[in-house]
Amino acid sequence: MDDIFNKWTALSDEYQKQFALLQTGDKSACKEARRLAKELDLLTREMRAAESRNGDRMKAGIYQIQFTMDTRSLGSGAVVVKGRSFVGADGIHFYRGDIRREGTEVAVLMEVTRHNFAVGSPFGNEALFTLRWRGAIAADFSFQLEHQLANSRSTVRVSGRIVDAAD
Repeated sequence: MDDIFNKWTALSDEYQKQFALLQTGDKSACKEARRLAKELDLLTREMRAAESRNGDRMKAGIYQIQFTMDTRSLGSGAVVVKGRSFVGADGIHFYRGDIRREGTEVAVLMEVTRHNFAVGSPFGNEALFTLRWRGAIAADFSFQLEHQLANSRSTVRVSGRIVDAAD
């Protein structure tokens, strides 16, 4: 499953580049974007098939999330979880990633794309970066995760609860 997800992530990044070229009027990007879209569709089907064979995933659906650091709120957002994958956004970042669950313990690898540079981010000013989170799932409908900031003693926490289950 990891190989499929890594390939899907790479194809998705390449598709994003081709789509950006299309938006600038580059007609030559159309053929490549179509090819990538077909490959992404096939990989998505493969991932879904692999996920359906595994029972170690979070409940699929839309989760409301809240970020905090120390005692202050950093903001809120939403994520959509399906199988071991998720996508989401808040007022500063888009994110997607991979969820690994073992019982109530969970590890998350999150790729983050910053879309709003008008406000500060606790993660710095990078446009694209990866975060590793650890935490726990409670009763398949909520979670608590933590990420230790680099070069800091501060820990960012994210909590989420399902607001609309998909199954």
